[in-house]
Amino acid sequence: MEIRALLQRVVAMEASDLHLKVGRVPVVRVSGRLRALDGTELTRSRPRRWSRS
Repeated sequence: MEIRALLQRVVAMEASDLHLKVGRVPVVRVSGRLRALDGTELTRSRPRRWSRS
C-alpha cells in the first residue's frame, strides 16, 4: 500500500481522520465511527519509505 493511494481512499470515503499504527491495518473515521480499511498491516519500514517518496 502506498501513501498516495491510501490518502485517495481517505478522501473518497470523506473520512475526517486516518489512524496509522505499526502492526495494524489503517483505520479511518467516517461520520464519527472508526472503520478498518481492507489491506495489510503497517510494517515499520513502510512509513520510512513514505517519507522518502
